[in-house]
Amino acid sequence: MDQPMVITLIRHGLTENNQKKQYIGWSDPPLLISEEKRIRPYTEKVDLVVGSDLTRCKETSKLLLPNHLYVASEKWREMNFGAWEEKTYNELKEQTAYQNWLNDPFHAPVEDGELFSTFSERIWRAFHESVAKLKMNGGRNLVIVTHGGPIRLVASTCSGTAFFDWNVAPGDGIRLIGQETDENTFSVEPFFVHSEE
Repeated sequence: MDQPMVITLIRHGLTENNQKKQYIGWSDPPLLISEEKRIRPYTEKVDLVVGSDLTRCKETSKLLLPNHLYVASEKWREMNFGAWEEKTYNELKEQTAYQNWLNDPFHAPVEDGELFSTFSERIWRAFHESVAKLKMNGGRNLVIVTHGGPIRLVASTCSGTAFFDWNVAPGDGIRLIGQETDENTFSVEPFFVHSEE
Protein backbone atom coordinates (compact mmCIF):
# COMPACT_ATOMS: atom_id res chain seq x y z
CA MET A 1 0.00 0.00 0.00
CA ASP A 2 1.23 3.51 -0.83
CA GLN A 3 2.28 5.84 1.92
CA PRO A 4 -0.81 7.86 2.92
CA MET A 5 -1.18 11.45 1.86
CA VAL A 6 -1.06 13.83 4.83
CA ILE A 7 -2.65 17.24 4.36
CA THR A 8 -2.42 19.65 7.29
CA LEU A 9 -4.55 22.80 7.15
CA ILE A 10 -3.49 25.46 9.63
CA ARG A 11 -5.42 28.62 10.44
CA HIS A 12 -3.41 31.83 10.49
CA GLY A 13 -2.36 33.30 13.83
CA LEU A 14 -4.21 35.93 15.79
CA THR A 15 -4.78 39.49 14.54
CA GLU A 16 -6.09 42.54 16.34
CA ASN A 17 -9.26 42.22 14.24
CA ASN A 18 -9.77 38.66 15.54
CA GLN A 19 -9.53 39.98 19.07
CA LYS A 20 -12.20 42.57 18.25
CA LYS A 21 -14.38 39.79 16.74
CA GLN A 22 -14.57 41.54 13.38
CA TYR A 23 -15.30 39.90 10.05
CA ILE A 24 -11.99 39.93 8.16
CA GLY A 25 -12.49 37.88 5.03
CA TRP A 26 -10.46 39.69 2.38
CA SER A 27 -9.23 42.46 4.69
CA ASP A 28 -5.47 42.22 5.11
CA PRO A 29 -4.34 42.89 8.70
CA PRO A 30 -1.00 41.59 9.99
CA LEU A 31 -0.53 39.20 12.88
CA LEU A 32 -0.16 40.49 16.41
CA ILE A 33 3.52 40.80 17.32
CA SER A 34 2.90 38.41 20.25
CA GLU A 35 2.25 35.60 17.74
CA GLU A 36 5.99 35.42 17.09
CA LYS A 37 6.36 33.81 20.53
CA ARG A 38 3.10 31.86 20.54
CA ILE A 39 3.37 29.94 17.27
CA ARG A 40 5.88 27.07 17.27
CA PRO A 41 7.78 25.94 14.18
CA TYR A 42 6.24 23.00 12.34
CA THR A 43 8.72 20.13 12.65
CA GLU A 44 7.10 17.33 10.64
CA LYS A 45 7.90 16.30 7.08
CA VAL A 46 6.76 18.79 4.44
CA ASP A 47 6.86 18.43 0.66
CA LEU A 48 4.81 21.50 -0.29
CA VAL A 49 3.50 24.60 1.52
CA VAL A 50 0.62 26.55 -0.02
CA GLY A 51 -1.97 28.97 1.29
CA SER A 52 -3.73 32.29 1.21
CA ASP A 53 -1.99 35.31 -0.25
CA LEU A 54 -3.15 37.52 2.64
CA THR A 55 -0.54 38.92 5.03
CA ARG A 56 -1.71 37.04 8.13
CA CYS A 57 -1.25 33.69 6.38
CA LYS A 58 2.11 34.55 4.84
CA GLU A 59 3.38 35.71 8.25
CA THR A 60 2.06 32.55 9.90
CA SER A 61 3.81 30.39 7.32
CA LYS A 62 7.08 32.23 7.97
CA LEU A 63 6.77 31.44 11.69
CA LEU A 64 5.78 27.82 11.11
CA LEU A 65 8.07 26.97 8.21
CA PRO A 66 10.77 29.63 7.85
CA ASN A 67 12.91 27.47 5.53
CA HIS A 68 10.19 26.45 3.09
CA LEU A 69 8.94 28.20 -0.04
CA TYR A 70 5.37 29.45 0.45
CA VAL A 71 3.14 29.24 -2.63
CA ALA A 72 0.50 31.94 -2.08
CA SER A 73 -2.86 31.97 -3.86
CA GLU A 74 -5.95 34.15 -3.55
CA LYS A 75 -8.01 30.98 -4.02
CA TRP A 76 -7.16 30.00 -0.42
CA ARG A 77 -8.62 33.26 0.99
CA GLU A 78 -11.42 33.42 3.51
CA MET A 79 -14.94 34.17 2.31
CA ASN A 80 -15.30 37.75 1.08
CA PHE A 81 -17.55 39.58 3.58
CA GLY A 82 -17.95 42.63 1.35
CA ALA A 83 -19.62 45.56 3.12
CA TRP A 84 -19.34 43.72 6.45
CA GLU A 85 -15.53 43.56 6.44
CA GLU A 86 -13.93 44.82 9.65
CA LYS A 87 -17.32 45.12 11.35
CA THR A 88 -18.68 43.23 14.34
CA TYR A 89 -21.97 41.50 15.07
CA ASN A 90 -23.03 44.47 17.23
CA GLU A 91 -22.38 46.88 14.38
CA LEU A 92 -24.37 44.79 11.91
CA LYS A 93 -27.16 43.19 13.95
CA GLU A 94 -29.85 45.74 13.00
CA GLN A 95 -29.33 45.27 9.25
CA THR A 96 -31.93 43.12 7.50
CA ALA A 97 -29.47 41.69 4.96
CA TYR A 98 -27.15 40.62 7.77
CA GLN A 99 -29.99 38.98 9.73
CA ASN A 100 -31.07 37.14 6.58
CA TRP A 101 -27.53 35.86 6.15
CA LEU A 102 -27.28 34.74 9.79
CA ASN A 103 -30.51 32.80 9.34
CA ASP A 104 -29.31 31.10 6.13
CA PRO A 105 -25.54 31.60 5.62
CA PHE A 106 -25.33 28.89 2.93
CA HIS A 107 -27.81 30.61 0.58
CA ALA A 108 -28.40 34.25 1.58
CA PRO A 109 -26.08 36.82 -0.04
CA VAL A 110 -23.41 38.80 1.77
CA GLU A 111 -23.81 42.50 1.00
CA ASP A 112 -21.26 43.25 -1.77
CA GLY A 113 -19.51 40.00 -0.83
CA GLU A 114 -19.31 36.36 -1.82
CA LEU A 115 -22.01 33.71 -1.89
CA PHE A 116 -21.22 30.56 0.07
CA SER A 117 -21.52 28.48 -3.11
CA THR A 118 -18.89 30.64 -4.85
CA PHE A 119 -16.62 30.44 -1.80
CA SER A 120 -17.04 26.65 -1.63
CA GLU A 121 -16.27 26.14 -5.33
CA ARG A 122 -13.16 28.33 -5.02
CA ILE A 123 -11.83 26.42 -1.99
CA TRP A 124 -12.35 22.99 -3.54
CA ARG A 125 -10.65 24.19 -6.73
CA ALA A 126 -7.70 25.36 -4.60
CA PHE A 127 -7.69 22.05 -2.70
CA HIS A 128 -7.56 19.88 -5.82
CA GLU A 129 -4.98 22.11 -7.51
CA SER A 130 -2.78 21.95 -4.40
CA VAL A 131 -3.03 18.16 -4.20
CA ALA A 132 -2.25 17.86 -7.93
CA LYS A 133 0.86 20.03 -7.48
CA LEU A 134 1.94 17.89 -4.53
CA LYS A 135 1.52 14.66 -6.52
CA MET A 136 3.21 16.10 -9.61
CA ASN A 137 6.33 16.67 -7.50
CA GLY A 138 6.13 13.16 -5.97
CA GLY A 139 5.20 14.48 -2.53
CA ARG A 140 2.82 13.09 0.10
CA ASN A 141 2.93 15.81 2.80
CA LEU A 142 1.09 19.07 2.16
CA VAL A 143 0.70 22.04 4.52
CA ILE A 144 -1.98 24.64 3.74
CA VAL A 145 -1.98 27.91 5.71
CA THR A 146 -5.42 29.44 5.37
CA HIS A 147 -8.44 30.77 7.29
CA GLY A 148 -11.21 29.48 9.54
CA GLY A 149 -13.88 29.24 6.83
CA PRO A 150 -11.88 27.11 4.39
CA ILE A 151 -10.81 24.79 7.20
CA ARG A 152 -14.40 24.37 8.39
CA LEU A 153 -15.50 23.61 4.83
CA VAL A 154 -12.83 20.96 4.26
CA ALA A 155 -13.21 19.40 7.72
CA SER A 156 -17.00 19.19 7.58
CA THR A 157 -17.05 17.77 4.05
CA CYS A 158 -14.38 15.16 4.72
CA SER A 159 -15.88 14.09 8.06
CA GLY A 160 -19.54 14.22 7.02
CA THR A 161 -20.33 16.66 9.84
CA ALA A 162 -21.87 20.14 9.95
CA PHE A 163 -19.89 23.22 8.89
CA PHE A 164 -20.32 24.93 12.26
CA ASP A 165 -19.29 21.81 14.20
CA TRP A 166 -15.68 22.85 13.51
CA ASN A 167 -14.16 25.79 15.33
CA VAL A 168 -10.41 26.02 14.78
CA ALA A 169 -8.55 28.58 16.91
CA PRO A 170 -5.95 30.87 15.32
CA GLY A 171 -2.70 28.93 14.96
CA ASP A 172 -4.39 25.50 15.13
CA GLY A 173 -5.73 23.30 12.36
CA ILE A 174 -6.84 19.93 11.11
CA ARG A 175 -5.06 17.01 9.53
CA LEU A 176 -6.41 14.86 6.70
CA ILE A 177 -4.94 11.40 6.15
CA GLY A 178 -5.85 9.26 3.15
CA GLN A 179 -4.83 7.57 -0.07
CA GLU A 180 -6.89 9.44 -2.63
CA THR A 181 -7.61 13.02 -3.63
CA ASP A 182 -11.37 12.50 -3.23
CA GLU A 183 -12.39 14.48 -0.15
CA ASN A 184 -14.64 11.64 1.01
CA THR A 185 -11.72 9.24 1.53
CA PHE A 186 -9.76 11.22 4.14
CA SER A 187 -9.91 10.78 7.89
CA VAL A 188 -9.96 14.08 9.80
CA GLU A 189 -8.38 14.92 13.13
CA PRO A 190 -7.63 18.15 15.00
CA PHE A 191 -4.05 19.40 14.81
CA PHE A 192 -2.42 21.83 17.23
CA VAL A 193 0.71 23.81 16.44
CA HIS A 194 0.61 26.81 18.76
CA SER A 195 2.42 27.13 22.07
CA GLU A 196 0.41 26.96 25.27
CA GLU A 197 2.69 29.55 26.94
